[in-house]
Amino acid sequence: MRNLLVTTVAALLISSAGVAEAFTFTSYGPGTYTDAVAGLDGPNVVFEDFEDTTLINGLSVEWVGTPPAALGPVTVLPNLFQPASVYGNNSQAWDGSHTLTNSVPNNFSGNLADITELHFAGGRQFVGVGISNVEFGGAAVIVNGNALTVNVNAQPGLGTGANRSMYILIQAEAGESIDKIGLTQGAGDSLMFDHVATNNAVPEPSTYLLMVLLVLGFVHVRVRP
Repeated sequence: MRNLLVTTVAALLISSAGVAEAFTFTSYGPGTYTDAVAGLDGPNVVFEDFEDTTLINGLSVEWVGTPPAALGPVTVLPNLFQPASVYGNNSQAWDGSHTLTNSVPNNFSGNLADITELHFAGGRQFVGVGISNVEFGGAAVIVNGNALTVNVNAQPGLGTGANRSMYILIQAEAGESIDKIGLTQGAGDSLMFDHVATNNAVPEPSTYLLMVLLVLGFVHVRVRP
């Protein structure tokens, strides 16, 4: 079980409006992570593996920084990136052979964004993401843009070198939701992200109402003599 469940902490974030948002952060070592161990093998889990340029429904990526190290949010990636094209192998990928990078425009150009953000339209109850290539200090996680959550470099069991570093799972407590997570880089570290897990998008209340009206209308037509 070594390097499996590294740490779990409760993180309290304070928004700019002064409203408290509560999330739980769990990190897993790279050696023995599995979807089942993290509880991400259920029917309500969807994954983005960055094996094609079109992102899953509701997900967009933004590179936040000073141009040219800035782009987005985008729902279609400008490029596919394969670690083997730089490192000769794909040991940084958490599945498949491609990853997302913090280098604009997702091609390892050296234009490193200050924060790589994953946006989730409508909010989500949980978000997981595999982080790779953490070699220098300063990699950290920000939730909903409000406050620093966890310093990745400080977590025990962090993988070293140009390989998988850590899988993180952020869960919103009751009444909260995750609109976006940001992953920072420090000291010029070229980071990679992969195997993003989240729950299926929940329809907006107006969508629920429309669905109910459509069903009622259908039933009404069906039962008329």
